[in-house]
Amino acid sequence: MRHSIPAQREMATLLSEYGVDRLAERTFSTVSVLRRVLDRYRRVCHQLDASPSQSRQDALKAQDQLHEAKLSYKFDRAHWESERQRSADAATYTAERYQDDVKELVHEHNANKRGLQEEISKLRQELEDAHAYQRVLDRRAREFRFDVTDLMNFLGDNSTLACNWVRLRDLLQHYQDRTPIPQSWQTVIATTAGDDPLSQPKAFTRLDHPDDQDGESKQEDNPDSPPDPPSKRCSSRRRSSGSSSTPSGPKRTSKRSSHKAPAAPQLRPLERVEDSSSCLPEGTPPVWPVERARGPLPGPIVWDDLRLDVQRLICSGIFLNGAVSWLQEDRPVHTRFCQDDLVEMLSRMMFWNKLNESHWPKYAPERYYLAAEARLDDMEEQKYSHSFGVGSQPQGTWRKNSYRKISNPSKMTNPRTPIGTLPTRGCLWKTSAKWNLCPSL
Repeated sequence: MRHSIPAQREMATLLSEYGVDRLAERTFSTVSVLRRVLDRYRRVCHQLDASPSQSRQDALKAQDQLHEAKLSYKFDRAHWESERQRSADAATYTAERYQDDVKELVHEHNANKRGLQEEISKLRQELEDAHAYQRVLDRRAREFRFDVTDLMNFLGDNSTLACNWVRLRDLLQHYQDRTPIPQSWQTVIATTAGDDPLSQPKAFTRLDHPDDQDGESKQEDNPDSPPDPPSKRCSSRRRSSGSSSTPSGPKRTSKRSSHKAPAAPQLRPLERVEDSSSCLPEGTPPVWPVERARGPLPGPIVWDDLRLDVQRLICSGIFLNGAVSWLQEDRPVHTRFCQDDLVEMLSRMMFWNKLNESHWPKYAPERYYLAAEARLDDMEEQKYSHSFGVGSQPQGTWRKNSYRKISNPSKMTNPRTPIGTLPTRGCLWKTSAKWNLCPSL
């Protein structure tokens, strides 16, 4: 047996573990220890067999419960580990997505900043040119100021001054000093042309200033231009509108003061469409200025009563009918707005919970919603909720009540007509208490 391969392997293992010294003694000692352990195990088994069966059942039951607890712990650990991993993945995805949105927003902000800096440089250059031109005009004014002595010398060099020329000099001196002429003076100035003795012009009348003549010539060249300055027309219009709307002022004030804001803002619309198209760069000039955009509006419609998105669409070169069609269609519109106007619109719609009542907000990229949230947070910190019409009704904002739609706005009567008498499909102007979608030409 000692020549067999397994025995030799066992012997080699023992020698590698214990060495050659006292190997036989250790081997016999190990056998003795194993005998004692086996004898003790047999006694324990005999005692267990002699003890009542309840103790064995309790031990087996405790063993089963321990096994179940280990399995439950293993399953719970696996479940919560998967939940933790899912939350970590969601947080990583959200952070990456918001990081991309914020990077894009910062990129647009930097582009707008560069454009504004170029505009500032251009305006500064124009201001410097204006200052230089003003200095030239001031120098010319100082050089060509009116002087009695120079004028009398000019008249003396180019004509014959006879009789009481001192009175003429004194009259000119009063003109230069802007002092009244003595009432006792009775002066007659006669001018005789030796080269044209037969000339008999009409009696002298006050002459128009050269600047006034230029203005009249411009008016004749452009008969369609208004004869009065815009400031005078605006002031007269404000006076007339103020006098006509005075009696209804207290009623409107009482209605506006009762307007309350929603309990919480609506941060996102129910439906979203992934669209990465950007809005117009900040500082992009409008195609039409406000004065021209409000010109073709029908009589009952007031520009300040139109919603902000309608105003910006009209200023981008779209007539009122086209703006209404755009807002009624399911299409992106934010590409026609500048960033500041777009963020202002989204923040107002979020504040008044109106994101689901228009189609275009669902196409706006996430970065603009983040900017609108930041603006709402700033308003909340500064307690500027009245900027969105809390306690009042500012011009062109979204209201608490929903607006109606009309298919043919040109058939509408006065927008102050009670809402119950309006058609069922509607427009983007506001009435005294509710909003509609927009009038048509």
